[in-house]
Amino acid sequence: MRRSYEELTMNRNIFVFFVFLLFVTSYALAADTIEEAADLFSKGEFSKAARISEKILKNQPDNINAGMILAECHNESRKYMKAISVYKDLIKKYPDNMELVFRLGIVYNNAEYHANAVEAYKQVLAAQPENLKARHRLGMSYALCMDLSDAYEEYRFLKKRDEKLANDLLEYIQTNNK
Repeated sequence: MRRSYEELTMNRNIFVFFVFLLFVTSYALAADTIEEAADLFSKGEFSKAARISEKILKNQPDNINAGMILAECHNESRKYMKAISVYKDLIKKYPDNMELVFRLGIVYNNAEYHANAVEAYKQVLAAQPENLKARHRLGMSYALCMDLSDAYEEYRFLKKRDEKLANDLLEYIQTNNK
């Protein structure tokens, strides 16, 4: 049973088409998966979102969105050391991404590692001196470390630039140190 050249070419083309279709479909499924993880996270289904994010990271270890969702799932589940570990790994891969460092600072605060949070926010501000959210969080972290002089310094900085953030920080300093 000998096949003609045209038949073999047609079969090869069909095979190539299906391989291409499989590739495109798997890529689309991966995109849907990150969306599904984000959707589950937004619904508060952190363990499911974390599992999906871990699967994505196995296939795409440089997927920063999956890493951030995983870290935030751990943070929301109060698995702070896991969240810290994920963020530190991401920061090693993306050292210039100050959003990752900022989020690490939040996890440090949640874990009550306030001195570490101070260092994270200082790192953000070294790269982005006008990042007012980082200034606000730095002031809060100083207050939690009982470094009121530096906390008020951040308040004075914010007072000139963002009245709402400044007043929020002042209230935080005053109510959390009594």
